[in-house]
Amino acid sequence: MRAAWLERGPEVINRLIAERPEIFLMAMLKITQVNRIELGRPEDFDRPSSKEEALLGVRRSLVFAQARIDLDQIATEKNGNSIIENGL
Repeated sequence: MRAAWLERGPEVINRLIAERPEIFLMAMLKITQVNRIELGRPEDFDRPSSKEEALLGVRRSLVFAQARIDLDQIATEKNGNSIIENGL
């Protein structure tokens, strides 16, 4: 899946923007949507069990942040509007 995305992703995104911009916008909103997270009491919170588990969480956060930056760059290049600056 990753190899296919790296090879054809930009082409697919550009085609989607050109042919179905409303679907592209819905996809961006879905990707960046923040869902309410239910947590227990603060003392119920489990800390990462290992350094590796903590680093995995950091890596996942960085991947998500990079995806938002990439989408923002595509949107800015396409229509001059930053989705991050516009609060989307």
